[in-house]
Amino acid sequence: MKLGARTMMWSWYKMEKVSFFNKINKKTVAYAIFIFLIVTSSFSFTDFINTRKSNYFIQSFIEKLNLRVDEIRVLGRKNTQLEDIISAINVNTGDQILTLDLPSLRESLIGLPWVLNAKIFIGLPNKLNIKVIEHNPGAIWVKDNRLHLINVNGEVLKNIDPDYFPDLPIVIGSGAAKNLIELQKVLLSAPNIKKHVTAASYISNKRWNLHLEGKMIAKLPSENPFIAIKKLEKIDALNNLLLLDIEVIDLRLNDRMILKLGSRNNQENALGEDT
Repeated sequence: MKLGARTMMWSWYKMEKVSFFNKINKKTVAYAIFIFLIVTSSFSFTDFINTRKSNYFIQSFIEKLNLRVDEIRVLGRKNTQLEDIISAINVNTGDQILTLDLPSLRESLIGLPWVLNAKIFIGLPNKLNIKVIEHNPGAIWVKDNRLHLINVNGEVLKNIDPDYFPDLPIVIGSGAAKNLIELQKVLLSAPNIKKHVTAASYISNKRWNLHLEGKMIAKLPSENPFIAIKKLEKIDALNNLLLLDIEVIDLRLNDRMILKLGSRNNQENALGEDT
């Protein structure tokens, strides 16, 4: 009696199992298999396909899935034109999404002038997602009587017209670009001086001259420029120094500040530490 019950239960189980799998949509199963392969593999799915190009089954399976690009989403762009991104990757709606060479597409994007880095990933079943990280413009660099746009790290951004960025500071001198980060830190330490700076010259490959509003020049020392510019900020707060008729503020000496007065005051004064 017990044996008969077990036999009946086993028969019922097999029938239910067959019935369950018959109800599952075959395309749904195929999606699940490919999602599992993409998520769990340690290599790109494009490589998986390319190493088996002769395998007719793989190619046929992909065709039957019919996973094609339906939408291209681009995030993070500010200065890069959308049409330039689409042209660089050369992907069109209707292309097979699983055969896209994502590393090559990424390299194509990084070749664009504004793009510092890029990430590309597939959103099944038909979305191609692109996230670009652009360079941050830092300054206009004057070199050999030509203007170059440089990023915040002092790297030249090629094929970009600097005239589109009239509000950026101007840096002058052969070593100005590679020392831009130092200049930015110095200016950030004295924000009330920074807002008056229109340009900066890198002198003798060791120190900065700041060009201020009203054709005033502040000469910073090669050592401890932070102390010097904060001293200038403090004195300006007390005496409105930057509003006076002054041509040059020399901060290169530790114990004094030397002023070269403008045309209305044709003389030089020296201010001690207690001023």
